Amino acid sequence: MSSPLSFLTTRVDARSARISSWDQRGRNQDCWTTGPHETRVLADLEGPGQITHIWMTQFCRKVFGPGLLDPRDTATTAPVLEIHNALGLNWEAPDPDYYRKVLLRITWDDEPEPAVLVPLGDFFGVGHCMPNSYASALFTMSTKPEKSLIFSSSAALNS
Repeated sequence: MSSPLSFLTTRVDARSARISSWDQRGRNQDCWTTGPHETRVLADLEGPGQITHIWMTQFCRKVFGPGLLDPRDTATTAPVLEIHNALGLNWEAPDPDYYRKVLLRITWDDEPEPAVLVPLGDFFGVGHCMPNSYASALFTMSTKPEKSLIFSSSAALNS
């Protein structure tokens, strides 16, 4: 008898690897900042392979006031102003169209055209740029209850 998970106990001759944005300086800035019209390569792998998991969190904020970051880091760190927000001073606002503006592009086998080219929100099932927690066989999304169904609020996206 076979089940959808029976492959988990099958031995295969392969190796696994992980690509991550982890902060190699030993700090807690596990993120990449990508400006308008810029691209970011999430992974560039050599040889045959299989993508088995994509997990990411994200945000896109328009900053209206001063930040709390070291000016030397602002080119490579996220402009998160959570302390101001906790005090009720909101110096930033989410971009309401963020999930439609950011594109996920996947290419393989040295093809010039992407095999996948889709808005980030559409790929992960963010309807109308309003994330809400859900789970399915292939995707999950997790949002804080106070951020649920708010245009372009942050969420943890899994595929």
